[in-house]
Parts: sequence; C-alpha cells; structure tokens
Amino acid sequence: MKPDKLYFVSCVCSCHPVNVCDNAAYFYDKINEHLRMGGLDVQAEDIIDIIEGYKGKGYAISSQEELGKCLILFWIL
Repeated sequence: MKPDKLYFVSCVCSCHPVNVCDNAAYFYDKINEHLRMGGLDVQAEDIIDIIEGYKGKGYAISSQEELGKCLILFWIL
C-alpha cells in the first residue's frame, strides 16, 4: 500500500502526476534516478501515484472531437 502523503521538512506533500506521454514505468524509472542522485532512500512507486490514460496521439496532434471541445470551451469563456 502506498502512503498518500510524503513528509519533507514539516511539509505534507501529496503527488499525483498525470503522464501524457510514455508510461508510468518510464517516469518511475526517471524519478528513481533523481531520488538516488539526491541521496534519498525511497522508491518513487512508494510515494508517487502516476495517473495513466491521458496519452494522446502526439505533440500538437488532435482529433476533430478534441478540437471541437476546445471550440466549445473558447466560446464559453
């Protein structure tokens, strides 16, 4: 079970990133590299909950449906 909060110097932090490219395994690997470089004895998988399912077709590549939603939001604002 993952803890839902990480304590850094009296600060309660909760991290729930959303990946929009690659996959969770890729980002956990990168984060673990940085944690090790920082001398922290913790695994990213234990402190971060990466939310998947929002990977698109590619940078600046949208479907007609997505563009339609953008137009609707534009007119609402």
